[in-house]
Amino acid sequence: RCCPGRNNACWAPGAHRARCYCDSYCERTSDCCEDYHAVCRRAAVGCAVGPWGPWSGCSSPCGVGS
Repeated sequence: RCCPGRNNACWAPGAHRARCYCDSYCERTSDCCEDYHAVCRRAAVGCAVGPWGPWSGCSSPCGVGS
């Protein structure tokens, strides 16, 4: 989840069990989660919903994909 502003409740367990934050204030304090920029700062992508079909492969073997 990504939270706007400073939100101390918006955190996740990071490396070495330390808290990392997913709020936009983390950029100022340098305590963002490792994937913050990939998850919270990516540009919005438009989509079109079509009829159901067979499953397809993922666009990425790990991380963010579709």
